[in-house]
Amino acid sequence: MIPQAAARTKPGLVACLLLAAAFLPTLQAAQPAKPHGPALHAAQPAKAHGPTLHDLGAARGADWLPVPVIQAAGDAFLRAVKPGLKSPSAVTRAQAAFLLGDGANRRYASLLLPLLKDADLHVREQAAIALCRLHDASGLDTASAALQADRSWVRFYAVVALWTIGGQRATDALRKSAKGQVPLIELAIRRALAAALPSKVRTVPPKPLPLPGASVADAVDGAADAFAGEADWWWHAGDYDQVIRANQVVTFLDPHAVEQYTNSAWLLWSMGRVPEALAEYRRCITANPRNPHGYFYLGEYFVEHKQIAEAEPYLKQAVALAPQDARFRRSLAHVYEKLGKLKEALEEWDAILKDNPTDGAAIQNRARVQAALKGKAQ
Repeated sequence: MIPQAAARTKPGLVACLLLAAAFLPTLQAAQPAKPHGPALHAAQPAKAHGPTLHDLGAARGADWLPVPVIQAAGDAFLRAVKPGLKSPSAVTRAQAAFLLGDGANRRYASLLLPLLKDADLHVREQAAIALCRLHDASGLDTASAALQADRSWVRFYAVVALWTIGGQRATDALRKSAKGQVPLIELAIRRALAAALPSKVRTVPPKPLPLPGASVADAVDGAADAFAGEADWWWHAGDYDQVIRANQVVTFLDPHAVEQYTNSAWLLWSMGRVPEALAEYRRCITANPRNPHGYFYLGEYFVEHKQIAEAEPYLKQAVALAPQDARFRRSLAHVYEKLGKLKEALEEWDAILKDNPTDGAAIQNRARVQAALKGKAQ
């Protein structure tokens, strides 16, 4: 594994719920804290998504809130995203709704209303959350239901949405949903119910993104890059739950961002949240069946946890998809040896040495396996 940060980051309760996502406090740039937890690993070089929408050194989330990335991008970006609301693709409609909600420009709220009746549940959830974040209570019931959504990042934004819209119904929905949530959501709900309105708030100064004629796909791609930057910001702040949440936004916008899946999965199992980690690896594989890295890192997870038999099929698939990658073959060779499949292990070391005859480690491993085979034959 290569250590690397993510490359793509009470009293007056009702009044406390009225703060809009559009009015996040901007703090002066500060020296990021040193990470003090498990390092991330890189599955592959990060994909370049396009221009960064905002210099994240100049703004940060207000305590538990997300960094206002899209808000800072300016209206040119939102205009580029808007046609996605009428896309024949449910995925694109959901992405466009999410980004318009994150943009904090209320004049787009009316465009989101028809999506509350969309045939796709995920589109309805994103439209409802976006509407609440834009101060339109039309989405309140659906946003409240999204507190039980299958993805934790969606539940997080549902908390933000209900906190933004305010009122007793939103407060009650947050209270009822507080139990049984993952740590990030439990903390967000607790802070949403207790947060005081800052005495001074201001929007992040817009930094318009020139997108003349840009397609919706270009805009979504650029947004994925920006949210990867947010994940990196949280990494340096040492908040790994927020890293995971921002990474999951990236994979929602770009399902082929393999590194964000595997980084999140690694962090999750490092924190003891194994079912979530395995689900993240498997989402990666489902979305990227021809990419070997998801298989490889899931196989490595099983090796790390002494589940050698479970590792074998995933490492075999990684080798099948990328037969020239010596890392994959090394891992598979060691798994074969631990399973007593010495002949198969020898074949892997032979393949590595065929490509690189001077590989000293492979030479020694091959010799050991050969000796074991001879001893077994005697």
